[in-house]
Amino acid sequence: MSSYNRYFNQAQVESDQKDLIISQLKADIFELRQGEKDFLSLNEELRSLEERYNLLQDEKLRLDTDFKVKNDQNIKTIANLKTDIDTLKATIIDKRNDCLLYT
Repeated sequence: MSSYNRYFNQAQVESDQKDLIISQLKADIFELRQGEKDFLSLNEELRSLEERYNLLQDEKLRLDTDFKVKNDQNIKTIANLKTDIDTLKATIIDKRNDCLLYT
């Protein structure tokens, strides 16, 4: 084989190898760009979910506080009503006793 053919074949092989490397690098760049788009999309979704979470957490805290206030009010109302009932029972007993004394 002449040196020209060896050089040409070697040059062709090197050129083909470089084309293959370039093709692989282009594919890698495409995948990286797609991965970046996916990352940005997921990052935006994460921010949206974090914002929603914070809003729900604030709403839950407000609802818990409202519940506690209403529950405390209900406990006080029940205690007052029990006192009223006890007072009325005592009044009824006193009046019965008074009626029994006068009959």
